[in-house]
Amino acid sequence: MAQQIDDLKVLLRQKKLFILKPPMLKYFATLGVLAGCALAGVVWSLWQIQQGTVRVGWIGLFFSAVVLLLVAYPRNWRVDRLISLIIDDHWIYLVNGPKNQALGIRRDQLVAFNKQRMPGHDGAILGFSLDLHLGAEELFQLQQQLGARQESWFEVGDQIYRIGFTCNWHGRKKLIREIGRLLEGGDDKLDELKLALSN
Repeated sequence: MAQQIDDLKVLLRQKKLFILKPPMLKYFATLGVLAGCALAGVVWSLWQIQQGTVRVGWIGLFFSAVVLLLVAYPRNWRVDRLISLIIDDHWIYLVNGPKNQALGIRRDQLVAFNKQRMPGHDGAILGFSLDLHLGAEELFQLQQQLGARQESWFEVGDQIYRIGFTCNWHGRKKLIREIGRLLEGGDDKLDELKLALSN
């Protein structure tokens, strides 16, 4: 039976977790650069308007202001929205970050860890995938709670479904090597994995 999580904060209070989310420094640095470029675009556009290049200035001001507002929106600074996978001692949690929900699948239901790249339903290149043994009820929960489309999972065997993940701003080779060690090596690899991905 799958474990349904309706509030990620409850799950994230646990200490021994591997969480697949963007590295904090890289994520916030990227947002900071985008905000700086957008602000510079606003200033440049206002200067163009003052210089008499009105059309170019207003076009630049519009697009720069839109980008600045999007970056400044507080929700976009919440890294937890980008969590896609959580692993603990006994469960693999498939996460819908924007909805703040997760679906826990027992680790003994993992059939295979696939390291091959594959295209996702939204055009993103998925860095790895997990083959999970899911019953009808678990599959229904996956579709309903996480909003999984038919393209994002597909049946590769009798009640075995392949779920793909992006590398979420991590280097692909390092990420799949460490996740592979965790899934194959057991619970004692959790601390090693978190340490390796933080460097």
